[in-house]
Amino acid sequence: MYKELKIPGRTLYISFNLRVVLQFTKEYGGSEGSANTDIQDVIGKSGLEGQMKLFWMALKEGHRKAKKDFDMEFDPDFFDFIDDNPDVIEEIAKAFTDSMPQVTGEQKKRQTKKIQS
Repeated sequence: MYKELKIPGRTLYISFNLRVVLQFTKEYGGSEGSANTDIQDVIGKSGLEGQMKLFWMALKEGHRKAKKDFDMEFDPDFFDFIDDNPDVIEEIAKAFTDSMPQVTGEQKKRQTKKIQS
């Protein structure tokens, strides 16, 4: 599944799917995307470059899923694009937040117990 992001003069496609999460955690988390890897922790530890890489990966994946060409390299194209369209970061961040399952405190406790067992 992917989401369309419409910006002036362009439509972008974005997907924060399992493939993106596993690629990102493998590159920045060091644990090959294991079941006990918390994506939020990896994002926090990856710094600004890692966060931008995650957003770029999701755009690349969204275009693949939509069967659309994606001609934007991470550096310098993505950075130039963000410099020219700074408001798109909020849209990408919202797409990420919307794609993450909302886990309640009780659910997290149960998940932790399962992993520790």
